[in-house]
Amino acid sequence: MSARLPGPRGLALLPAAALCAALGACSTRPVAVNPPPPAAVTASVQRPALEYYHWVRAASERALASELERLEAGDPGTDPMVGTVCRALILSSPRNPRADEERALSLLRSLAEDGEYAPDSQAYDYLRLGLMWRDMLEERRRLRARVQAAEIEIAKSTRQSRELQEELASLRDQIEALKSIEQQINRRQDAVSGTP
Repeated sequence: MSARLPGPRGLALLPAAALCAALGACSTRPVAVNPPPPAAVTASVQRPALEYYHWVRAASERALASELERLEAGDPGTDPMVGTVCRALILSSPRNPRADEERALSLLRSLAEDGEYAPDSQAYDYLRLGLMWRDMLEERRRLRARVQAAEIEIAKSTRQSRELQEELASLRDQIEALKSIEQQINRRQDAVSGTP
């Protein structure tokens, strides 16, 4: 018995059926219509150092204050060096209403450059971040000092310029006064000698 070929109508449906079969094979899991909202971000010194830094940059004032209180209370499960770096990051954050950059710098200066941490440990990552942050804060401090020195020099130069302008104006007045006196003397001499 010979196979029966599909008619023109059946041929038109073949590509659509093949497409449906291919799409059905590609879809191995159902697509969620409404994905669940992301979990709220919370601070944790157990998170990698850069993630913690990004959390500090994005956290609210209240969250920063709460985290700082928690860190300063001390957590026996947290490496003291990691806690030091976290406190310094929060203390030097411009979003922190109780920011104290000098205190942050003081904390970071206590870090040992050659900490006894394995390069693949999380504590080592915090140590490297802390050392980098210390260098950045010290550079920021140096730049502020240079700006203040430049502002003092500008104010001094402005004052000197104003004083020189006043002195120049005074000298011009004296020159004008001398010219006037000289003209009066010349007129008297002309009058005495009878010169018209």
